Amino acid sequence: MGVGSERPVGISVLQPGVFALTIEVKLRTKSIPGPARAGPEPGGVGIERGQSAGMQFAQGGIEMKRTFSFVFAVSMVAITLAVAQEAPVLKVEDMAFCTGVENREPAAPADTFVASVDRVFCFSRILGAEQPTSVAHVWYYHDQEMARVDLAVNSVSWRTWSSKQIAPDQAGEWRVDVVAFTGEVLLQKRFVVRAE
Repeated sequence: MGVGSERPVGISVLQPGVFALTIEVKLRTKSIPGPARAGPEPGGVGIERGQSAGMQFAQGGIEMKRTFSFVFAVSMVAITLAVAQEAPVLKVEDMAFCTGVENREPAAPADTFVASVDRVFCFSRILGAEQPTSVAHVWYYHDQEMARVDLAVNSVSWRTWSSKQIAPDQAGEWRVDVVAFTGEVLLQKRFVVRAE
């Protein structure tokens, strides 16, 4: 018995997130002489009379057509997750140590301070934040972390600062890292406190 098949596949959108998948199967067999029978005959295909409405008779053969439809829901959340939002690319345009901030600018910037300075400020200008984010000023004394200050960054050009009290016995090398919320170190800079 010769059998042929065709399986056209169609996909249609019913509503956002819901699709209909249609698979059409056509089976062709050789012609069967005489009326349809309830059981198979040698070399032929048995066809029940109740199925005749679902078959198309054509000259020289019988074409059976079946259509299967599968409807499944696709979560829009999954589609959204496929497009990952990129983290903003930040850059430290300016970084300075000083003894104060006046009119949003560093006052008397320097890289060396005396032990009696009491407090040192770290001023930074951050570029590139197209949406609100944050950075941290991480203060180190002799490469040991002494303080971490989280700072909001709310525009593409944002000035912000933190400060650290310096004890009289904390002369030596200090460092501040500007760290993005992703953990990336954007910039680091050192200053020195001299003993008196």
